[in-house]
Amino acid sequence: MRKNVRMLGALALIGILVVGLCVVLTPGTALAKGKPQPPPCPCPETIQIGDMVCVLDACGFDCVYVCPLPF
Repeated sequence: MRKNVRMLGALALIGILVVGLCVVLTPGTALAKGKPQPPPCPCPETIQIGDMVCVLDACGFDCVYVCPLPF
């Protein structure tokens, strides 16, 4: 009976060590990959509206352009 309890305790300790090792190693491999790259922007770098040339400022849900003020 005592031998079974010792064996069960040893197996539980090994299980805890394996789970702890997995927890320690998993974030390291996830962080090593870095942040995922965003998908390429389908917006053109510049657009022309009349005589103005507008430059791409942000690309997300839609394209955001910055245009110079006409003088």
